[in-house]
Amino acid sequence: MSRTIRIIGWGNVGRGDDGAALMLLDRLAEMGVEAYPDVTLHAHHQLGPEVAVDMADAEVVVFVDAHVDTERAALSFDVVQADTGGALDSHHCSPAMLLALCRSMGLRTPAAYVLAIRAYDCSFGDGLSRETGELVDRGVELLSQRLDSWRSHALVNGDAIVVGA
Repeated sequence: MSRTIRIIGWGNVGRGDDGAALMLLDRLAEMGVEAYPDVTLHAHHQLGPEVAVDMADAEVVVFVDAHVDTERAALSFDVVQADTGGALDSHHCSPAMLLALCRSMGLRTPAAYVLAIRAYDCSFGDGLSRETGELVDRGVELLSQRLDSWRSHALVNGDAIVVGA
């Protein structure tokens, strides 16, 4: 079976809560998520256009990032649609821009989601604030449940990930 689920996290562990996504990936690795033949974890400092090639052979991509938007839910799991709005930047691309890039290069455009985790303290230093640490714990649980659901549907449906299940 090909590796069909990519979990892509990015951030800066030297800026406190900005490293939440990378901490979440570490926790998933400790849990043995990559032992599943269809899941890979990818950690980045930032998302560049080269990530589009890495995600093009996936059926599902979950982007994980920290956010500081006080109007947004502290922890959210949202669908991402391809969007070409804005200029392509060689140092940072949004998940929506990466999907659009896949499409424009004629590559597979996977189903995509963003797991966004509220960052409360992005000052210099390692480690997460208590609040963000708790959200990372909840994010690990949420993502584990999603993976179990996708994988159980894949087993029933001939190894194809069923999006929206």
